[in-house]
Order: sequence, then C-alpha cells, then structure tokens
Amino acid sequence: MGGFLSKIGLGDWVVEETPENIQPEVKEEPKAPTRSTMNLSSQQVVPKVEQPVYQPKVDSTNVPSSASSFSAITFVPDPQYMKFIDEFFEKENLKGIDYAEYRAAVREMVTAGMPIGQAFVSAFISFKAMGTTKEYLLETNQHYQNRFHDLTKDFLTEADGIIGEAEGRYNSQKAITEKAIENLNKEEENLKARLIQIETERKTNSETLKALDEDFIKVKSAQDARKTKMEQHVSYVLGFIVEDANGIQNYLK
Repeated sequence: MGGFLSKIGLGDWVVEETPENIQPEVKEEPKAPTRSTMNLSSQQVVPKVEQPVYQPKVDSTNVPSSASSFSAITFVPDPQYMKFIDEFFEKENLKGIDYAEYRAAVREMVTAGMPIGQAFVSAFISFKAMGTTKEYLLETNQHYQNRFHDLTKDFLTEADGIIGEAEGRYNSQKAITEKAIENLNKEEENLKARLIQIETERKTNSETLKALDEDFIKVKSAQDARKTKMEQHVSYVLGFIVEDANGIQNYLK
C-alpha cells in the first residue's frame, strides 16, 4: 500500500531473515521521502537516499550478527488497519530528520542489495554528517514506540468499552431469555402432568362407558324376553276368550 508507512518501509515492504552473504530479493517500492514529505526547513540539508552522499566500505565483522535482516516480520497486514495506522504515523511524524527518515534511508539501501548491517552503518554516517546522533535516533525511535503504545491503549480501551456495553446487553437479554425458557419448561411439565391426568380420565370414562353398555344390553335383553313371554301368554289367554265369545254368539239364542 502507499502512504507514509510505505515510504519508510513499515507498510507492505517485508524482507525475510537473510544471511549477510546473500542479497535479499529487491521489490519495487515508492521513492524515499523528499523535502516536502519530510517537512524540513529550508536551512536543513536533505540526504539523497537514492545515492547517499558518502558510502564507505564497512567491515562486516563489526556488524552484529543479529542484524541479518531489515525485518523478520512475515505478518500479512490488513489494508484497512494499515491505512488507519499510516494516517496516524504521518500525523505523528516529527519535523526534520529523525528515525523515520533514517529508516527510509536504510530501507532504500537494503532494497538496493546492501546487507542490513552495512546499511545501518552507511546511512548513519550520512545522517551523522548532518548533525544526527545515535542518541537522537534512539530518542525519536522511542517517541514512535510510545505513540503507538498510546494508540494501542486508546484503541483497546475503546474496544473494551464496546465489548462492555455489548456484554451488558447480552447479559440482560440472556437473563430474560433464560427466564422465558424456564417458564416454558415449567409449562411443559404442567402440560405433561395434565396429559397424564387426561389419559387417566379418558381410560376411566371408557371403562365406565363399557360398563354402561353392558348393563344396558343386559336390561334390554331381559325386558325383550319378558315382552315376548307376556305377548305369548296374553295371546294364549285371548284365544280362549275369543273362542268363548264365538260360543256365546253361536249357542245362545
């Protein structure tokens, strides 16, 4: 990505851990900071990063072995976050020549193929000629560290605040939802008990209905039998009475 971070080599430019006797892969990058991007006064001298004023031969034996790469970070940054940090860094950039411009110069030398240790020393020789000291580089380096610590602290505080508010809403809604579930569970238990009661009552009523059916059938059968016998006996008796009526009619004058 572009922007101030890219200019000083803190953006999308990454160099893996590389021995000093192996030149790191060179990637095309934006030019180093110019007079306008460094906010220098007209009295100050701007180093030509593309071609340093003085490039002495540095004995690599005096360079710490730990300084074998410009950056060992292999993290792939998110452009959205890097844009935010880029704007913050540019706003916090100190006026004049400081660590940021020194890092840009070192980075330019490394991308040109110079071992990292030599790049640190060579760039410092040029910057020292313009009055920059090691102590000032460390001081301004610490300035950026402190400002980024502040940025992180503020960002985390804001994020924790949002999390706190969300947690409050979550706990409130969770309690309400859990209470609703508890009530539904109780209602379900009550319904289960009622269903058992209904099943028991249904069974009892079914048995009662069956008994009523049996009793009715018994009564009906008994009465049907009585009616039949009664009709038979009445018919039998009526036969005599009718015969007697005929006898009276026929025999009496």
